[in-house]
Amino acid sequence: MAPTTTTTKQQRSAASYVALVRDTPDVHILLPQVILVTKRFLTNAQMRYIGDALPPNAFIWRRDSGWSTAETTATILTIMRERIRRFSSTLAPILLLDTAPSHTNSIAYNACNRNDIRFLFVPAKMTWLLQPLDVAGFAIFKLRLRQFYIREQIRARHGQVATVNWMRLLGTAIRTVTQGTKWSRTFDGCGITPLQTGLRHRMLKDIGCEEGVSLFHQESQASLRLEQYSRSEDVYVRINC
Repeated sequence: MAPTTTTTKQQRSAASYVALVRDTPDVHILLPQVILVTKRFLTNAQMRYIGDALPPNAFIWRRDSGWSTAETTATILTIMRERIRRFSSTLAPILLLDTAPSHTNSIAYNACNRNDIRFLFVPAKMTWLLQPLDVAGFAIFKLRLRQFYIREQIRARHGQVATVNWMRLLGTAIRTVTQGTKWSRTFDGCGITPLQTGLRHRMLKDIGCEEGVSLFHQESQASLRLEQYSRSEDVYVRINC
């Protein structure tokens, strides 16, 4: 039987959040936001009480494990393509993702090919600098979720937050942070936009390029600095309250 309340340790082992973002609001609002939970953590009966706390493009998937897998990635990509199909004539999706095992496999590659999605990998341990969600998303998301959780703890009996309430807090965090953020500036600052005119001063400085100087003229120096970054501490994507 699933618990009616959860501790922080239980939450970390039982749930993950897979987020997708885009730099244009019309497409961004359609992208699936997927919460993976274990069947033991959340029952079908409990799911009915979550109601409209989640945005229309957010989904809770009950699985044997709360971790993302290759099959999970493939399903999310298929849903993503279907939801943005109306833009097919003007949009050629390029998926920027890290090198997690659930992404770097034939199942994920085939899903991209079937759905006409091009994929671009961020080098290992470089997501903190180059991936928009790590640069300006997950840290704020976890901060807001922690604030919501503490507030709920204060109101809860014995400080234990009901599982259903915790899932509703996730929905609130998705609405306010993932969907409430204007991502265009972050995308530009990470160098993802075509002209790279908005590269963050920190990035230019850290890879040895002066602001306003083309990265292509600093190739050898940038490569040396990027190699140094590859040894920096990794950034965890899972939700840790």
